This record gives sequence, structure tokens and C-alpha cells, in this order.
Amino acid sequence: MTVTFELASGGAADVVETDGDRVILSSTVAAPPGSSLEGTWRVAGARVRIKVRGCRREQSPGERFRVEGRFVNLGRAQRTRLLESGH
Repeated sequence: MTVTFELASGGAADVVETDGDRVILSSTVAAPPGSSLEGTWRVAGARVRIKVRGCRREQSPGERFRVEGRFVNLGRAQRTRLLESGH
């Protein structure tokens, strides 16, 4: 199951990998290190904030960016649900 966040700045980000604290996203928008990405996880009905550690352009078709960061406001129930989704 792919977990997708709809970003507040427009665009979307798919979770590539996570341990429940740190996360790697494949995003349609770039985010500079130190910034915060905010978005909505529709499945869980949650607003999510991610503190960006790094960002680089992916070598794939289309304009996508690999964003590395950590969750700032993910609750225990949301974290459990995210981990159960297979990431």
C-alpha cells in the first residue's frame, strides 16, 4: 500500500521508507533543508508535519525529489498505522 500525503504547498509526496520517526519521501515539490513540509494524510485524516533534513532531484521520469526528514507531530496511533502499511 502506498502512503501519499497531499502537501499544503501543492503537490504530493509518497512515502518510500520510514521507521516511524524518520521518513524518505518521493515528492513532486522540492523542500530546502531546515524547512517544514506540511500535508494531509487522507487515509488517517491527519495533518502531518515533516522537518526536512535533505532534498535532491531523483533520476526518474518526471520532476520528482527525494526528501529526507523526520516526523514532527505524528501521534502514536498514526505512527502505528503508518508502520502497518508496510513501510
